[in-house]
Amino acid sequence: MHRLVLAGAVVACLAPFLGKPFHIDDPMYLWAAEHITRAPLDFYGLDVNWYGSFAPMYELNNNPPLVSFYLALVGALLGWSELALHAGMLLPAVAAVLGTYALARRLCAAPLLAALASWLTPGMLVSATTLMSDVLMLALWCWAAALWVAGLDEGRRWHLLAGALLAGLCPLAKYFGLALLPLLFAYTLLRRRGVGAWAAFLLVPLAVVGLYLLAMRLQYGWDPVVEAAAYTLTIEVKQTYTVAERGLVGLTFLGGCLLTLLFFAPLVWSWRTLALGAAATAAGALVLPAVGPLGPLALATESGTRWDLVAQIALFAAAGVHVLALAVRDARARRSADAFLLAAWLGGVWVFASFTNWTTTARAILPAAPAAAILLARALEGARGARPLAWSRALPPLAAGLALSLAVAWADQALADSARTAARTLAAKHGSGRLFFQGAWGFQEYMEAANATRLDLNAVVLFPGDIVISPEMNTNLVILPSYATERVDALEVPAGLGVTTLSLARGAGFYAAIFGPLPYSFGPVPPQRYVVERMVMPLRFHQ
Repeated sequence: MHRLVLAGAVVACLAPFLGKPFHIDDPMYLWAAEHITRAPLDFYGLDVNWYGSFAPMYELNNNPPLVSFYLALVGALLGWSELALHAGMLLPAVAAVLGTYALARRLCAAPLLAALASWLTPGMLVSATTLMSDVLMLALWCWAAALWVAGLDEGRRWHLLAGALLAGLCPLAKYFGLALLPLLFAYTLLRRRGVGAWAAFLLVPLAVVGLYLLAMRLQYGWDPVVEAAAYTLTIEVKQTYTVAERGLVGLTFLGGCLLTLLFFAPLVWSWRTLALGAAATAAGALVLPAVGPLGPLALATESGTRWDLVAQIALFAAAGVHVLALAVRDARARRSADAFLLAAWLGGVWVFASFTNWTTTARAILPAAPAAAILLARALEGARGARPLAWSRALPPLAAGLALSLAVAWADQALADSARTAARTLAAKHGSGRLFFQGAWGFQEYMEAANATRLDLNAVVLFPGDIVISPEMNTNLVILPSYATERVDALEVPAGLGVTTLSLARGAGFYAAIFGPLPYSFGPVPPQRYVVERMVMPLRFHQ
């Protein structure tokens, strides 16, 4: 019965977003999927223009192809529309929540509460409205962990083997899935107090990943894990924040993406602890503007301190501290292998998202959601002397989390809608001649669908009369020289009301903290702006 409730909750929450336009990195997975239907053994054998010039997909897509294979199956069966592909992505979302429930049954007394608390978070719900690899990886991660723990509990080798196989598939959805292998090894080593026959099962995922890496090297002469690590270590955008600021941003993303868990704080902590936390949060908010800009976001301007943004940063960071404190409290109280598993899981995700990844993103925080929700359920057990929490007390925080998560998901859909609307409007108005554009993400997908061409900075020569459309907020944009162009049009498209997931002005950077230190931001949402320029003299680009 609980599983039906959870599956129904997932479908009900995602149903309003089945028509969501392709967004952010969705096109990369979609293009690979379309190519797979034609050449499945050469899954990354296509060239794409994602950064301003054409390059092989295997170089540009720092993600393995499992989700694209899944989308290829969905596309072949249901079609390639937004509705069909988002409907297909319901299955990984349901699997992720049911996997959380299966693991929570082993680790806490309220698995339904843990699974709902994990699902009804902004980071989880928004991620499930995309075509990207994160939710599929999380589903494999949770089921691998659940089967592995069940195998240890019951001494069933088939469970260990099944868990190991899923742990091997997990990195084929997203390379962060590799982190599951040392986590399971350390957990089992601590639980069994030594290496035993169980360790042999963990050779299975190593073999799966090794075969994939060998295939990539033989097929494309490319080592994706090494290249992804090199990209992370050398990318300059990490310099947007200092090391200390990255820790703070990691807290705001952890707390903001899992803000639903903060609504349970009065049921977990004493009033004295809550008062101390509120005082520390207020003190931090007062000090923060004096520190200076936080990455690209100026907290104090000539017009005064932007207290609305300061308050959101302080609140989200406090929520992040609350989540980490759940792990510390559980580890100190229980001192068990299960407590280690959850604390290392949660802490490892936060450290990776804050300090190791190329930039902090909600997608990098997502794997923390199941562990944090299970820790919450365990904390509620302790706060009530192992007595189950009455649903009359659990439902209000869950309802608040649902309302918050839906609001953020609607904001992200509004942002995706704005790019599709702009592409179709501008292409229809200016598409009578040669039409070019800049920018990637969903905007690129819809501009190319309207027969516009993305600027290739290595090959394209622009001639008088050519039209170039440039979004104000996107990636890898170049400024066209004023002597060669004249502005002929501009378009502003509304991108939501009251909350946004991506805005330099509002400090929101759900998909990349280079846009701001908040995963989402409340307040007036600026429209998305597009500039249309006509070439008045020839222009050749040089890299």
